[in-house]
Amino acid sequence: MIRMEQSERPSVFAIFMQTLPYVFMRAAVYLLFGLILIVFLGIMGGIGYFAIGLFEGAALPLFIIAIIAVGGLFGLAVLAKRYLIYLLRTAHVAVITEVWTKGALPEGVNQVSYGKEKVIQHFGSASTMFFVDKLVDGAVRQVLNWLSRMTGFLGSVRGVKLILSVIRRILTVAVGYIDEAVMSYIIKNEEKNIWQAATDGVVLYAQSWKSLLRMAVVIVFFVVVVWVAGFFIILLPLLGLARSMAVGSEMQMLYSIVALLISFVGASMIKWLLVDPMATVAMVVSFNKAVEGQEPSVDLRARLASVSSKFRRMMQQTDDRDLAEMVREGGEPADLSP
Repeated sequence: MIRMEQSERPSVFAIFMQTLPYVFMRAAVYLLFGLILIVFLGIMGGIGYFAIGLFEGAALPLFIIAIIAVGGLFGLAVLAKRYLIYLLRTAHVAVITEVWTKGALPEGVNQVSYGKEKVIQHFGSASTMFFVDKLVDGAVRQVLNWLSRMTGFLGSVRGVKLILSVIRRILTVAVGYIDEAVMSYIIKNEEKNIWQAATDGVVLYAQSWKSLLRMAVVIVFFVVVVWVAGFFIILLPLLGLARSMAVGSEMQMLYSIVALLISFVGASMIKWLLVDPMATVAMVVSFNKAVEGQEPSVDLRARLASVSSKFRRMMQQTDDRDLAEMVREGGEPADLSP
């Protein structure tokens, strides 16, 4: 693979602009998903309206309907993430990786087709990619917990405990984008099977977490500010509308619950549309910069295997050569849980 010097590589914003087709595709998918959720909430609100008349304003039916609505939101989100959003995100990561590594895609290549081909080449199927991503995400979170325990003895020093707590919160939020960076490492290291590359990527994250902290701070600040602002911008008018339309406390409670759920979905959509694509580019670039030229530490690999069950599962997959070949062909990975 042709590699560029750090000074020759495009900036985060330049890569973001070069991959706008994927940004727009992500936006379209999220908007469609958000519309489906809002329709679902409207249906649940209508059911709640009739339940109030049927049960003469009793609170229990409204509570049950609210629980069903939240459960339905969660179920729809899981389905969308597993079978569509993960595919789109990883294809976007493949294009980001190519642009950062070589400066541009091969001439005449459509980036949407390129990203799709890279995902198929490395993961074979959506279920395999989902399995890899979940193991990577779980391993990174367990590594973060281990790093937190390693610095725990400093908590007795005045002021240090608060600083460590803030750092941990920042890294916890940023972990949601680290798995995409490790997926980028898997795609870039084509000579390795996906499990070897995944374990190497997690080890390199543990080696380089301090270097990634600055970008994590920027990402977390961006995420929190945009989400909170979006939530209240949507919620306050809806609550005012609920008060003006509601007849009786039961109806006001129902409308307020619907307003809260719509505001949550709306704020999440704003985050998905504006924050996630830029954060993905930023973390993938920062991770690749931080680990470039490094070799995964053998000692650290052994240490991570002793503290992370998810990491051990990835190592087990790596050791099984037949399984690695099967995964490349799109087969289902084995369940290695004890």
